[in-house]
Amino acid sequence: MFEDILPRFEDQYGRDVNAKGKQVEERIRESFVADSVAVLVARVLFLRLVEDLKLTKKRRLSNGGPQDWAAFVDHLTGDAKALVQLVAEDIGRLYHEPFERNLFDWIYETNGALDEALQRLILRFNAYDFSGLSEEILGDIYQTFLPTAKRKRLGEFYTPASIVDWLLAQTVFSHGEGKLLDPSCGSGSFLVRYIHRCLEDAKARGLDTNTVLQELQTSVWGFDLNPFAAFISHFQLMWALVRYKPSVQPGDVPKIHIYNINSLLRELDWWGNRESICLHPVR
Repeated sequence: MFEDILPRFEDQYGRDVNAKGKQVEERIRESFVADSVAVLVARVLFLRLVEDLKLTKKRRLSNGGPQDWAAFVDHLTGDAKALVQLVAEDIGRLYHEPFERNLFDWIYETNGALDEALQRLILRFNAYDFSGLSEEILGDIYQTFLPTAKRKRLGEFYTPASIVDWLLAQTVFSHGEGKLLDPSCGSGSFLVRYIHRCLEDAKARGLDTNTVLQELQTSVWGFDLNPFAAFISHFQLMWALVRYKPSVQPGDVPKIHIYNINSLLRELDWWGNRESICLHPVR
């Protein structure tokens, strides 16, 4: 399964790899594995966020949930992947986009080493309350997970938040209101920081929550060739909006306009023709 999916990822990698010859393929493979793990961690994080915001009837990944699961299915004791998939299926009925099948799902078919790591991860997360954590937590974790030398080797580059804020102040926030598009959004640093600042400003000024959220959902767009970058951007924006105003009904779930497409190769009517964009949503 891994070998079948890897070529699809390679075609969409879209980064300059610091290597030559066969090393290029090896480093893209290394990046694919790292990205797959990060997607899995992101989903676990989001599931914990939803639990900590009290949007679920039962807490399955915290407060004894893993122990209850092991007792309930003795023949699957320790199968943390099955637990995550079960909870994701349940939560996915409301927040379906972070849990839609994608090319990183091969990781659920791996061996017991992943289960052991997932068990440790879930239990370690029990020490934290995720309801107050910023949407940028995954970026922080991913940067720690991939040391600077390794990120450089894999063509992974990140702009510090302070520089992102300065650039936004010099450009977007100095030009008044309007729609915002990042045609190569990467992991979404600029879009996430933009939304974060808008929400904090709205909160400080006592503006109507629903109005601000609706405006942000229609005015903030991002495209990226790389499927992992598109997933992480979408994930971080969803986290920001859900944390600011948790949804309780399917109709209240935020609509995130992040798409896994190559903006240089397609002529798109970004604002007027939604159908042309939705041919390639994040998957």
